[in-house]
Amino acid sequence: MAYDFIDQNIVASANVQPHDDDSFYNPVRNQHTGFAFDGSYYRVGVLQPDQPKASWFLEAFGPYRGSTAAFPTYGLILLSPVSLAIYDQKTPVQTAYQLPLWMLFILGDGAILGEGNFALPDNFNGSEQGFTPGSVCYADGVISVTYAPDPGNQQTYTPGDHPLLYDPNASPPYPAPYPIVSTTSSMVVSVDFTQDRVYLDVAV
Repeated sequence: MAYDFIDQNIVASANVQPHDDDSFYNPVRNQHTGFAFDGSYYRVGVLQPDQPKASWFLEAFGPYRGSTAAFPTYGLILLSPVSLAIYDQKTPVQTAYQLPLWMLFILGDGAILGEGNFALPDNFNGSEQGFTPGSVCYADGVISVTYAPDPGNQQTYTPGDHPLLYDPNASPPYPAPYPIVSTTSSMVVSVDFTQDRVYLDVAV
């Protein structure tokens, strides 16, 4: 049985709706550069007919993609510990469960999978550090998910692992295992539909 990535505890949510000053939905009026909600590419508000449609517009219908190609003009974004789901709200429904899925992202240990794995390796053994999603926001064609470090970011060592950092003659002696690295930086992963890419920002 497939794992249920949608029916999870909701960590945060955001609404998608067009505004007059939103260039993603009003590319000509606001001299937009990039892909617009209909998947077309504009340069300073001028449609570029020779430019291919955005990859998200061309994705085929499937478990992680709804049947509507264009980005929702009204939408609901739900963030859970394991997924980022975008639902199409253009047609009124009685309950949120009736909203059609537009796109679903599966969250990996550190980032969003499906657009590339941006999990962060530590400086010692290349293992993935853990981050927990905490909030989501939407603005002008960009969805941003903020992550905070989870307990998996606390790296440890035992005597002999790092002899330059462990002094057996210290008084009192270092306990074993002893924490040597603790990541405290927040991380933001942005899904930029205007540029058709995902990028990572880290706040130190």
